[in-house]
Order: sequence, then structure tokens, then C-alpha cells
Amino acid sequence: MPADKGKPLALTDGKASKQRSKTKNQTNYGKQTFSLHAHRAQGNHRSDKRRFPKFEQFLAHRGHFDYSTATFAIGTAHEFLLISAISFCSVWLGAYQWWFAAFAGYSIHLIVHLAQWAIYRKYIPVIITTILTLPYCVYAFVEFAKASILSPLQMLLWAVIGIVLTVLSLLSAFFVMSKFQNIE
Repeated sequence: MPADKGKPLALTDGKASKQRSKTKNQTNYGKQTFSLHAHRAQGNHRSDKRRFPKFEQFLAHRGHFDYSTATFAIGTAHEFLLISAISFCSVWLGAYQWWFAAFAGYSIHLIVHLAQWAIYRKYIPVIITTILTLPYCVYAFVEFAKASILSPLQMLLWAVIGIVLTVLSLLSAFFVMSKFQNIE
């Protein structure tokens, strides 16, 4: 890698600029996609540093700002496979409370993304899928409540269980992501 990797192409000499461009074109698709979003991510990173210094330091210390698009895709796949397995087993076994727990955790996670969007006051990559899936979540909750599978108290209990399990699954997803990032 060239020593001037962090500099914008316009500030490098022509030879290094051509080499960087050639190297970038030879990388895998995930890294190319990430490079297109790197400027936006850096802007959010600077905004975090200014507005939320302790939170930014926490994320930076763990290397979360260094993750590539491919690494985030691994984390998303981890969560998707986990929710899919829970949904399948819940239907197969008739244990719908586990589906409700996973669904409640997923829904809360969407609300967190809405809060991120409100805090940043600009586009974040997950906001479109959040806006598209949140209405379905509201609809599914209403239909699940109408079906009277769980009492309101049981729904609250399973929602809390789902939130705790979602936090644990996100921790495991970030663990897998960090391992993938190290080999990438």
C-alpha cells in the first residue's frame, strides 16, 4: 500500500495517484463499495468525535470505524441467520414466544437506527431498510396481539428477553466481524 493512503488522490503526485487507482480497481467489490462510503463515514466519525467524545472513543478503541463493507455484511448475515433459525424453530415447535422475543429485539434495533438518524441529522446506510421494515413490525405486533398467543404481561417479558438476547447476539456479531476484519 502507498504511504499516502489517507490523503485524497488530488493531493498526491500523479504516479502515486495512478498506482492507488490501479490498486483500488484490483480490490474486491466490498472494499470498492466501502471506499465510496469512506468520506461519509469519516464525516460521521468527525461528528461523533465533536458531539459524543466518550462514545466515539469507545468505538474507535475497538476499531469499529475501520470495518469494511464486507465486514458489516458478515455481521448482517450473522444476525439474519440467527433470526431465521429462531423463526424457523419457533414455527416448527409451535414456540411462538421465541419468535416474538426475536421480533421484539429486531424492532427495538430498528428504533435505535431511527435514533441514530435523528442524532446525526443526515443519511445513514441503514435508514432506508429501517423505514421500509418498521411499518411491517408495527403491523406484525398488532396482529400478534390480536391472536392472543401471549398475554400482555408475557409479551412484555418476552420482549425484555428478546432485547437482552439481541444485545448478546450483536456482541457475538461484532466478535465475528472483528475476526473477519483481521483476516481480510
